[in-house]
Amino acid sequence: MKKHYWFLPLLALCLTGCLNDKKMTTASSRASSNKNAHIITTKKNRNSSTHPTDPNRNNNPPAPPPPSNNNGNGTHIPPDNSNNNGNNAPSAPAPTPAPDNSNSGANGHDTTQNHNNIHNPSSTLNNIGIQPTNPFWGSNLEKAEISYKRAAELGVTWVRIIASWHRIQPKENGTYDWSDTDAAVQLAKKYGMKVLMQVSGTPEWASDANKLSNTEKEIWEANGMYIASFAPKAAYYADFAKFMGDVVHRYAPQGISNFEVWNEPGNPGFWHDSLTNPKPNPENYTHLLKLAYIAAHKANPNVNILAGGMTVGDSRPYSDGYISPFEFLNRMYAAGAKGYFDTLSHHPYGITGKEWRTNGWAIMYGDKVHIDLAPQAANEKTLYQIMADNGDAKEIWATEVGVPAMYEGLDEEKQANTIRLLLETAEKSKNYKGPIILYNGENDRKPYVLGIISQDANNDKILDVNIDTDNDGKPDANLDTDHNGKADALELTTAEDYFGLWRNNGTEKMAVNVLRKMIKK
Repeated sequence: MKKHYWFLPLLALCLTGCLNDKKMTTASSRASSNKNAHIITTKKNRNSSTHPTDPNRNNNPPAPPPPSNNNGNGTHIPPDNSNNNGNNAPSAPAPTPAPDNSNSGANGHDTTQNHNNIHNPSSTLNNIGIQPTNPFWGSNLEKAEISYKRAAELGVTWVRIIASWHRIQPKENGTYDWSDTDAAVQLAKKYGMKVLMQVSGTPEWASDANKLSNTEKEIWEANGMYIASFAPKAAYYADFAKFMGDVVHRYAPQGISNFEVWNEPGNPGFWHDSLTNPKPNPENYTHLLKLAYIAAHKANPNVNILAGGMTVGDSRPYSDGYISPFEFLNRMYAAGAKGYFDTLSHHPYGITGKEWRTNGWAIMYGDKVHIDLAPQAANEKTLYQIMADNGDAKEIWATEVGVPAMYEGLDEEKQANTIRLLLETAEKSKNYKGPIILYNGENDRKPYVLGIISQDANNDKILDVNIDTDNDGKPDANLDTDHNGKADALELTTAEDYFGLWRNNGTEKMAVNVLRKMIKK
């Protein structure tokens, strides 16, 4: 008799309600140009230093897979089995040799080799990246082309591309469909972009999602618990590792050497460990990371493997299970992560925040990002210090960061000024050497929120509410009927739809000109 996990979607709703301790609003899914899922995302608080959580930010929309021999436009594609016959990754790691830094960068890679993860440390502005519109079942190639082209014209030199396991291998033991990832890589080549490739997303056959009915899946996704963000079951860790090796085998010869294992595994929106415990699990992630690392380096010993995406915020063990970057990284090392990643990936949202622990940039290396930042407490360690304490000091890369702009005026200025601060801080940092991948290079999913008057009479950088524009003694603009300091119209939508650097109609936001000037200075 089939078990129905009717109670778990309710649990998911409760968990999502706590997600990032922010007020929730109904929204469409985030990141890729094809946002088919309907999820609930957390609204970004005006003073929050964490970022909104959207289980589609990693460009993995939960659309049903098309026939394996069709590219979405009715064109027949022969199945590609060329990289589907490798051996599974070994179940136990080989001993890790002591690093030789005599001719290497901070992360121990040989800098004499022609890897595209070697940077000019004198200028982070040469290493600005963006998450563009990426191909989706072959249905949006024109939009993807525009996205890559304008990023290249702006001077951006990196893009983030997602190799989605659940889309590439939707059937167990099935052939791979590389068409979308291949198309993205070809666009990157065409426009001379370096690539950070993230490998993530579990097919239903390899996770607990296969125990859910279609109705239950719809409820999970409606409550912000993305189906492809279920972790692989332990029995399928080797399958993920094999897929990781096959991805590297296919794309490393094409000049790609940077591969990220998963997206924000400490975030419950991106790692549901199981149906009975839909929370992050650093120990299980580390086990998966180790197998993936071995498989990737077996396919190509020169690749740079990134441990996937530390985030920002305090741990919440009694609500949604979110795990702070400090706790997550410490638990990774306790689980044996040393020697099984080459670079640490981090998403430094909240650079304008005043609290040290939740300032995403400051916690990487301890950079003093602005004068209002509270000092680091004596018992607090940066992510780099945690790695160094474990004898594993290496580079940290900012593989995703951004800020939304939902209306013209104050919000666009905030987005532009935050991006300027990010780039200026990175340029001045004595420690930061990696690229900065901005989220995102797509158009906003929706037009700007209507009826917002950009007014800040006291110059506190916060939108004024309950404005009286006709002097009749009654507020008639930016109405805040619940008196929480936020305009109702902004609370009826979600910031997730407005992380684009271009407006919904394709015109530039202020941040684009900031980028243009800084890159070309």
